[in-house]
Amino acid sequence: MENYHDHVYDFLNTLCRFSDSEYEEILKAYQFSKKFHQNQFRKGGEPYFSHPFSVAYKLSEMGEDVPLICAGFLHDTLEDTAMTKELMMENFGEDVTYLVDSVTKEDSISFSSKKEQNLYNRQKLLTRMLEDSRVIKLKLVDRYHNLTTISALPPNKQVENAIEAMVAFVPMANLLSEPYQKLGQEIYEEAEKYIPYSSIPDDLLFEYQRDYDLERVIDSYHLEMDHPKIYEKRH
Repeated sequence: MENYHDHVYDFLNTLCRFSDSEYEEILKAYQFSKKFHQNQFRKGGEPYFSHPFSVAYKLSEMGEDVPLICAGFLHDTLEDTAMTKELMMENFGEDVTYLVDSVTKEDSISFSSKKEQNLYNRQKLLTRMLEDSRVIKLKLVDRYHNLTTISALPPNKQVENAIEAMVAFVPMANLLSEPYQKLGQEIYEEAEKYIPYSSIPDDLLFEYQRDYDLERVIDSYHLEMDHPKIYEKRH
C-alpha cells in the first residue's frame, strides 16, 4: 500500500456493515494504533502505522469481525510500543487483547538461547490458533503485508521471512476457507520472489516443519478433533 492516507476513505467504506457502536470501536483502535506508533517508521521509510492499517483494512475486506479488525490495528503495539495488556484490556476487552497477545513474541521469560525463544513463540502461536481461528487469520494477513514490503530488509532477513511463510504459514492457510487459501497462494508467490521452495536448505525446512507441526501439537494436548473444528472461534 503506497500511502495509507490514500486508502482511508476506501477502508471506511468496508465498515458500512457494522453498527454505530462497532464502527466507533474500530475507529478507536485506529486512533490508538496511530497514537502508539507515532514517530515510528518501517525499514523502507514509510510511517509504521501504514502496516497495521494495511492489515486491518485487509481483514475488513475479507469480512472479519470487529475484534479481529481491531486486533489488526493493534497487533504490534504490545511488542513495539508502550502499550500494555492492562491498558488494552481496559479499552478493548478480553477478546482483542487475547488476539494481539497471541501474535506477540514473549519477552517476559528468560530463555537460554534465541532458538529456545523461537520455539516457544512458535508453539504459543500454534496453541492459540487451535483455540481461535482468528489468530492464524491475523498472522497470515500480517505476514502477507510484510512480504510485500520486505525489500528494505537485509537479504538474510528477506529469505528467513520467505522460508517461514512458505513452510509454516501456507499449509495453515490451506486449512481455512477459500479466501484464506487464496491468500496462502499469494503469500507463497510473494515468498518465492526471495527464495524458490526447492532451494530451501534441508535443515531449515526440517526446523520449520517440526516447530509448526500442527498434528504434533494436537497430540500433545490430547485434542480429538478434525480440522474444521480446530478452526472454530473460542466464543
